[in-house]
Order: sequence, then C-alpha cells, then structure tokens
Amino acid sequence: MQPIDFPNIQSLVLYAYKDLHHATYLMLHIEHPDLFKQWLCDNIENITTSNVQAESTALNIAFTAPGLDKLNLSQHAYQRFSREFKEGIATEKRSQLLGDEDSNSPENWNWGGPTTPDIDVLLLCYADSESALETLVAHITSELEAYTTQLQQLNTQALSDRKEHFGFKDGLSQPKITGVHTDATENDTLAPGEFLLGRESGYGTTTPFPHDNNNFKHFGKDGSYLVFRQLEQDVKGFWHYLDQQNVEEDNKVYLATKMVGRWPNGAPISLFPTKEPDHLNPSIANDFNYSDDPQGNHCPMASHIRRTNPRATDLGLSNKKDNIASVNHHRIMRRGRPYGKPLHKNLSPTAMMKADDTEPRGLHFLCFNADLARQFEFIQQTWVNNEKFNGLYNDLDPLLGTRPKEHGPSGDDFTLPQNPIRRKLKNIPQFVTTKGGAYFFMPSMSALKQLTNNNQ
Repeated sequence: MQPIDFPNIQSLVLYAYKDLHHATYLMLHIEHPDLFKQWLCDNIENITTSNVQAESTALNIAFTAPGLDKLNLSQHAYQRFSREFKEGIATEKRSQLLGDEDSNSPENWNWGGPTTPDIDVLLLCYADSESALETLVAHITSELEAYTTQLQQLNTQALSDRKEHFGFKDGLSQPKITGVHTDATENDTLAPGEFLLGRESGYGTTTPFPHDNNNFKHFGKDGSYLVFRQLEQDVKGFWHYLDQQNVEEDNKVYLATKMVGRWPNGAPISLFPTKEPDHLNPSIANDFNYSDDPQGNHCPMASHIRRTNPRATDLGLSNKKDNIASVNHHRIMRRGRPYGKPLHKNLSPTAMMKADDTEPRGLHFLCFNADLARQFEFIQQTWVNNEKFNGLYNDLDPLLGTRPKEHGPSGDDFTLPQNPIRRKLKNIPQFVTTKGGAYFFMPSMSALKQLTNNNQ
C-alpha cells in the first residue's frame, strides 16, 4: 500500500480540528472565474494541509460540480466524477432515497435546493477563538467580494462537553485510516481508499478518480467527496415527547438513551445497560459490538447508533469477520458541528423538558467518503430510513427518520425488546428536518494548483 501523501491532502479529510472550537462555513457563487482562480493561486499556501498542526486557525476549500466546471476543468476529467456528485444531492430520485421529502424536500431548503442560487465554492474556516475566526472570515470575504457572491455564512456553536443539541456526547465513533492512525483496532481501521480517491479501497482495488492525459493528470487523486447537510433539531419536541410517555423522570432519560444507544455522557448502553456511569473511560467508549445482545435487549435494533453503524454482529453473515468487512464498506468520516444556542446551557434533560425556546438550532452535518452511493447514500437509505432494518417492521431511525411516510409503513414506532413482553413507543414525530444540502469535492493541493494553472 502506498504511503499517505500528507502534504497533498487538505487536513480536514484526515483530522477534525478538535482544538479549534469555532467554525464558519462560507458558501459562494463565482461571478468572475478568472479572478477567483487568481485569488486561489494567491492564497493556496493558506490552505491547511495534513502535514502541519493547525494551531490558531485553519482553512479548507471544496467545490460543487458546477463550481469545478466554471474553473475550466477539462470535460474528460469532469465526466469521470461520480454520477451522484455531478447530479447533485437535490434530484427527485436522490430525495426519495435520502428521505428528503415533504418537510425535508429541497424545495423548502434555505440553500442547495432547486429554487436557491447555485453554490460553487465552500470555504471552511476554523479558529481557536471567536475573535480569530472573525478576523479570518472578514479577511476572506473582503478579498472575494468583488468577484463572488456570498450566498450563506453558516456559523457554528461549541456546546458543553462536546455534546449535540439533544444532550448527548457526539463524535465518539469514527473509523481510523491505515497509514494515518496508529492507535486503532484492526476491526475499526479502514483502507485509505475509503476516503481518498486514487488510493487502495477496502476491496483491494484503487478508488476511481477523475483525470485526463493533459492538464489534469491525477487530478482527483487524494481528494474526497464531502457531504454537507444542515439538519435542524426539534430539541423541545424530542424531550416533550419523552415527557409524555408516563414514566418516572429518570426513565425519560433512559428512554432517550435507548433511542440514541448511548447515555448523555457517551457511555454505550451496550456496556452500561441499566445506569449511566459517573465517568466514561475514553478507551472503552467505542470498544463494543452487539455479539452479546442479539435481540437488542440492551441496545435496541432501532437505536440511532446501532443502525448508523451496525458494527460486527447485526448483518446475519456467516462469521464475525464477514460482518465487520461488510459494515466497513459503508463507513463515513464525520466532521459536523452544532449550530444555534443550546435549549439549556448545560443541556440538562430535565431543564430542556421545561424550556420554551423556539430558536433554530441543529447540526451542520459534514462527512467525507470516496463513494457517495456506497457510503453516505447507503447508510441513509438502507439503515436510517428503512423501517424494516435488521428484522424490524415499522421502525425508522428515531432521530433522523423522515416522518410521516406517504406510502407503506409509517415508520413511527420504536421497539424496545423486553422480557417477557416487548414495549413499543408509538407515533414518534419527526425530530430532525433538512434545511439545506449539497455534494462537494475537496481537491488535493496538486489539484488546486492544476486548476489555477489551467487557462482552457
């Protein structure tokens, strides 16, 4: 396997900037391609690469298919991008498989939909303080205002203890990459071609990458597809629903934990089935599978973390190794950040049940993958929005599931296996609504230089 070319890879693909707590995403429409290319040429050294440690700020860049087309990428290279990327996220067929229908429909989106302006460029800005981020963003926007139109400035909000708005610690389950991370288990380490184009994939083949034989040789190599979705969370609705379930106060948090698959502090319910531990040892936060819980008595089959990453034991294949390999063909590398003020500053479930704030809040969901159809889209269609996932009948993902469904099963149950009689939560409303989305490509540094040097 070829060694990783760290200086050629934009850093966000491999690293999450966990010490840079503040972030802003700028979405731009290119008005003057030649001037934008000159700006990119002048600023290419400011793009953060994987061979350096981002200290106070970081900057990365990605493009939509129309954005690359504007910058005179050769048609031969352009046509070698995946169909999903070229078509974009908002087609009718893609909306059906992703669950972007009814209230989630692209027609209702704030950005990225058929009635909103075309996005060409995404600039991802990170900093260790609000003032440093403001300075970085102001500098970029002042330089670009003459030849781009700023369509969106999406800000983020760092929440207490790295939690998301529902009140649960997030980002604990991430795959590792061979040649990048040395502290991972074999079962959780993926080939670099699962995230980097032109590298060896989990199938032992080279992940296809766009290129031609002239100005854009190896153009797509070391780049990655980036999914960006703005997911608005109905936090009040989530805790209000649990508050109406006629159970004791502690059991409301317990039901929420069953739906998520982890306790609020991140402890997996598979390892701690009856009580949240006082402290979570990071070394065991991800050290579990479902081999001792085949019926979902501890972690229900329909729980969010079980159906977005079934791990080693849920797919019914002949042995554990085959299950692991099958699941690992559908992993993604998440880079999302929350936005909006928390419903309660400490994200206390009891306080959030009583709060009455309708301010928008949610998650800017970002993830990297090398195959949009096999990775991100598969998870959404086959695991998240499949009411018959893993032997279930009418259970969608309790957090991300799109409800109500127009046709077929409603998907608004949540099954809790129990002895002697299982329990079902009924009429679960939709807690997450899509407000925007797009597919981007984050090029390598060599690809960015090819774009700036090309004058076709």
